[in-house]
Parts: sequence; structure tokens; C-alpha cells
Amino acid sequence: MVIATSEGAVVVDVEIAATRPKRSLGLMFRDKLDPSQGMLFVFGSSQDHQFWMKNTKLALDIIFISEEEKVVGVIESARPFSTQTLSIGRPSKFALEVAAGFCARRGIKTGTRVAFRGFDPSKLQVDPD
Repeated sequence: MVIATSEGAVVVDVEIAATRPKRSLGLMFRDKLDPSQGMLFVFGSSQDHQFWMKNTKLALDIIFISEEEKVVGVIESARPFSTQTLSIGRPSKFALEVAAGFCARRGIKTGTRVAFRGFDPSKLQVDPD
């Protein structure tokens, strides 16, 4: 996928989590995440999706994306192993988890545009939320 920042296009190699088991596991138990990699959570509907960091060893930025392929909110540097519920209070259809600091380094914020390249999210088999 591609994120259009003020500094140019940023390509992120995404692993897709569209099923309940994959979304539940997320990036838990991983020891590393390369700077250009992330996990894209694809949900069955747009709503205020909630995350937590239980069993997640890595600090992460979570980018919430609308059906219109626009960033609707960002949580930066989510704390590893935390059971605190994390949400942005607005609906999103997708969430992208990347290594902590990614958004600050790249200037990603609410309103930033994204594009799905190499796959069409509407053609994925997605479990309901």
C-alpha cells in the first residue's frame, strides 16, 4: 500500500488480517517489524474499532483509515503489553499497524491519503466484526 505524505509516497509492505483469527492475533508475539512493513486490519464494517497491546512486544503506531482511503486518526507509540483499550472515537474500515515512530518520521496524520496497491480490499474475504 502507498501513503501519500507531504514528503512523497511511502510504500508499506502489508500483511493482511481480514479474518477474525488473524485480526485477534495481529502482531502479538513478534520480535521485530521492519520499518517498511506493517499489518493491515480489514474489517467488515466501518465503526470505532478498538485495539489493545496485550502480548505485543513491539511499540506500534496504529493508523485508522476510512473506506474513502483517508487517515481518520492515529495512535502513536502504543505501549507494549498494555491491556488499555485504544481507539480514536471515529469510524474506520481499516487499521494499519507499523513500528512506533513511523507516523512522526513520515508526517502521517489525520487527512493523509492512502492507496491500496497490489490488492483490492473489496475483493478480500473478510470476516464480520
